[in-house]
Amino acid sequence: MKFNTILNQILQFLPQTEFDKAIKSLKTDRYVKYFKTKRLFGLHLYAQIRQKDSLRDIKIMNSSSKTCYMHLMQV
Repeated sequence: MKFNTILNQILQFLPQTEFDKAIKSLKTDRYVKYFKTKRLFGLHLYAQIRQKDSLRDIKIMNSSSKTCYMHLMQV
């Protein structure tokens, strides 16, 4: 399921093939169990847009309501 949000529209501007190549060449997902690189990038981008100041704000935002942030799960 795709959500047509502003965040999704911003992410569509990124060249996905180059992003995937960089992830593969740098092996950033090598030992990752939970937050893969794309998902973490989406979360950081959303936090930047929402002007979150600390990791606590990001954690509260991420755990408060999973349904409100479903577009972050699709990244």
